[in-house]
Amino acid sequence: LAAQAAEHKKVTDAMESEIERLKATTVKQAEEMYAAMEAHQSTKRSLEAERRLRREREAERQRREQDERDLDEAMRGGQRALEEILTFLDAHRQQLEVDLACLCCLGPLRDARMLVPCGHSVCGQCVASMERNAEISVL
Repeated sequence: LAAQAAEHKKVTDAMESEIERLKATTVKQAEEMYAAMEAHQSTKRSLEAERRLRREREAERQRREQDERDLDEAMRGGQRALEEILTFLDAHRQQLEVDLACLCCLGPLRDARMLVPCGHSVCGQCVASMERNAEISVL
């Protein structure tokens, strides 16, 4: 019986030793698993941040492209408006030149005067010249 008790004690001690070794191994594996989970979570957060940054960059690129399209359209609109203004000015330039020319000397109107009752415009110098010529004719 003493031999069985000693054998039983030996087996029990061996089992307790194995249990302690398994506990230590389990704790170590749990710590490694926890560290691996933390590393995984960190990597996941990094990937999510990288994806978010890519989406933001893509959105910014699209905004810039839209801004460029809008600017191009505005520039084309401005260019069309300028072309219309130039066409208008060219079409009316000759008439303006006639309207702003003195009917006596055909030069540009300076010190413009309007003749009554006809409403024609002449230079102040031409009016003075006409008045002098009229005085000479009357004499």
